[in-house]
Amino acid sequence: GSFINTPDESAHIGYIQAIAMGHRLPVKDDPQFPTYQWHQPPFYYAVAAPVYHLGLHALRAVSLLFALVSLYAIWSAARLLFPKRPLIWALSTGFGALLPMRQAVMASVGNDAATECFFSLTLYCLLLMIIRGVNRNRIVALTVLLSLGLLTKATCLLLLPVALVAVFLATGKQPLRQRVGWTVVPVIAALVVASPWYVRNARL
Repeated sequence: GSFINTPDESAHIGYIQAIAMGHRLPVKDDPQFPTYQWHQPPFYYAVAAPVYHLGLHALRAVSLLFALVSLYAIWSAARLLFPKRPLIWALSTGFGALLPMRQAVMASVGNDAATECFFSLTLYCLLLMIIRGVNRNRIVALTVLLSLGLLTKATCLLLLPVALVAVFLATGKQPLRQRVGWTVVPVIAALVVASPWYVRNARL
C-alpha cells in the first residue's frame, strides 16, 4: 500500500528485505529478494533494515526522520542568512514542509528522504563556511556528509563541484596552497570512501 505518487516504495522495501532477512545486498535479477532498486547505494537501506520487522509504518518513519533533519537544516540556514528576521526562518521551513509532493515522497519508504537530508546538511555546512570561515571541524563534517551522500544516492555526486567552489570561495583570505588543500581534501576523501561501492556497481 504505497502512498500516491510513490510507486517505487515496494522496490525499496525489497532492498531492505535483502539486508534485514538475507543479511546481504541485493543483486540484479535477485531470485530471493527481487528489486529493481538493487543498484542504489546501501546507506539508507542499512539504516532502515533494523526496523524492518516492526512493519511498514516503522520503515516510513525512518524516511520522516531524515525529512525532519532536512527541515532543521533549512531553518538553520535561514537563521544564518537572516539572523534578525525570524519570519523568514518560519516561511522557508514551512515552504519546504508543506509542499504536497514532498510530503508524499518523504512519508514513503525510499532513499530520496536521506538524499534530501544530505543535500540540505551539506549546503548548510558550506554556507556556514562561507559566512563564519573554514576550520578543521567543518572540513571533517563536510567530508562525512559528502561520503554518506555518495553512499545514499548517486545524485549526491552533484554536490562535489558545489563543494569545490564553495570551500575555495570560503578560504579566500588564506594562502593559495592552503586554499587548494582545504578545497580538494573533503572531495577526494569522500570519493575514496564511496569508490568501492561504485566499483562494485560497475562490475555488476
